[in-house]
Amino acid sequence: MFERSCLREIPGKKFIILSGNKTTEPYWVRTGTTRCVKDEYGLNIGGWEAIEVNANPASSTYGQERWVYTGDDVTVCPIGEPIDILWGEQLVLDVDGLRSEPYSKVGSIYLLEYSNDDSDVYLWLLHRATMGTIQSISYGPGRESLAAWEYEPDIIVDEYTLKVTKIKWFTDVFQNLNVNFNIN
Repeated sequence: MFERSCLREIPGKKFIILSGNKTTEPYWVRTGTTRCVKDEYGLNIGGWEAIEVNANPASSTYGQERWVYTGDDVTVCPIGEPIDILWGEQLVLDVDGLRSEPYSKVGSIYLLEYSNDDSDVYLWLLHRATMGTIQSISYGPGRESLAAWEYEPDIIVDEYTLKVTKIKWFTDVFQNLNVNFNIN
């Protein structure tokens, strides 16, 4: 990371001194969010992408994000593998606005993270019907609540039947809520 030694403003333009150089060029930093590259049918093609954010406040694109191709990884993104799960925080279900990565999986347990900067949204989880049903939902050691969630009618996405689940009440503002879904 660049070391900030001086910040100087000139009317209409901000410059930041980064390691002795004035620059308004973007400085792209990976956020840790990644995804598999999909074809028009929602199937993996083996490629891997990551989000980068521009961290240079002197740049005209400061704070903007972009997806960048990081290479092929057929272990993480098996070719042709359909999406297992989608999840997110929404008032009204919008499949295109849900996430499919990143998540961790241990056996039949999917470890997901939810965050909500606004209120009055539901937490949603969609999973392929062929995976079975949700057996348990936990929020950490000893904090389990399958009864807080309910199944909605199934939907079809890219020729796959998805089971739709949402929490029964609106959520409040929170960050990095880890939820574990046991699906089998």
